[in-house]
Amino acid sequence: MANKIASGKVRYKRLAIFTPVWQSSPMQLRLKTLRKERGWTAEVLAAKAGTSKSYISEIENGKKFPSGRLLKRFADELDVSVYDLIDSDDLAEEIRTHLEIMKDLSPEDRRAVSRHAAGLLEQAASPSK
Repeated sequence: MANKIASGKVRYKRLAIFTPVWQSSPMQLRLKTLRKERGWTAEVLAAKAGTSKSYISEIENGKKFPSGRLLKRFADELDVSVYDLIDSDDLAEEIRTHLEIMKDLSPEDRRAVSRHAAGLLEQAASPSK
């Protein structure tokens, strides 16, 4: 039993050491820039996306990252693609590649991948216990 616990700790340490770049640096969104380009206040975007002004502020200041569903709502309301919201050329290119792959999947498989990705984003955005 002690070996199992020790090996589990080693595994988690390895995962912490080999964390992908996109997980180790805070992902920044172009939310504020896009919102201001449209002449919207944080209150206006919050109302359109169905969230609070304070949550918009936390996202814009890099303190929080929205769930996949909220990210999609922001993109829809701002009339941009999801990867256009992300302030990183490398990450945006990675998302474009994933979207190209998704085009070749059946509608059922695309929905399954989308649900899984949204769940992962929500899990990553929720505070750890």
